[in-house]
Amino acid sequence: MKHFSILVAGLMLTACSPAVSSLPKENQPTNQDQKIEPAENLNPANTEQNEQEVAAKPTEPVKVYDGRDLEYPEGYPAGLATEAEKARIAQEFQSNLARIQQSTPFDCASDSSEMSIVSTAEGAFTQPNTQQKAFLYEKCRPGRIFGLGGVIIFEGTTVVAHQIYGENGLMNGMFATPDLNQNGVSEIVFMGGSTNQGYTGNAIALFELNSSTLSYLGRTTIYTDNSGAVEGDRAKTVAYRISAQPAATPIFFQEIYEKKGHNQTWTLIQKSQPLSLSRTEPDKFVKIK
Repeated sequence: MKHFSILVAGLMLTACSPAVSSLPKENQPTNQDQKIEPAENLNPANTEQNEQEVAAKPTEPVKVYDGRDLEYPEGYPAGLATEAEKARIAQEFQSNLARIQQSTPFDCASDSSEMSIVSTAEGAFTQPNTQQKAFLYEKCRPGRIFGLGGVIIFEGTTVVAHQIYGENGLMNGMFATPDLNQNGVSEIVFMGGSTNQGYTGNAIALFELNSSTLSYLGRTTIYTDNSGAVEGDRAKTVAYRISAQPAATPIFFQEIYEKKGHNQTWTLIQKSQPLSLSRTEPDKFVKIK
């Protein structure tokens, strides 16, 4: 298996029932705006210095996920799988059925329901300069949020990656982001969450997969809500807008918003600040291919 990164949204909190959870144009100068310098005025040394300064200047943060939305961000729809794609995914699953059954505690053999395609995403996931498509699927759900699901990545009609998961909870969706760690490949955001006794929580987590080794980089909360447990002004919803400054080691930021009771207007309670991802409780993925 080749190298790809995964950004996961929806690492499950203690749960009883699933809750649906949720990137970011430039003005080109006209010919009249451009100043053409005579060739004799150009200083090669200054040109080199300017290029170094531009290269050293950090890029602006881009939005990763806004907890106020709890849906697919604008420009990143869930996507659909064609009938031919569904058939290829089912074939890939069946051809690896023995390996899959050995790698999961859930018995899906007796489940007569068809495999469902939860979401799709397009990008270059396993290597730069490729056109690939990722599929998030669900085979069975013996528990409320726990079961057997997986991620399959195709390049054309060839499977280039296949991972299964579900012991820590199944996801509700996914989409691709720009290349946050600037290694030439797209990250993937998985969306999910849970509700327990009226309290809802959602989180995102970042993984990187290299060959058979899955590296866990951390997670952070994106949404909390206690409105199912309390009433009136005691009800409080908190949302976190997560952004990242692209770099070899991305720098993450968060803004915090809040609304209380029946108020539908979000109030900013913390301006953007650097964010350190937590490294606790990673989801378990098993490599199939």
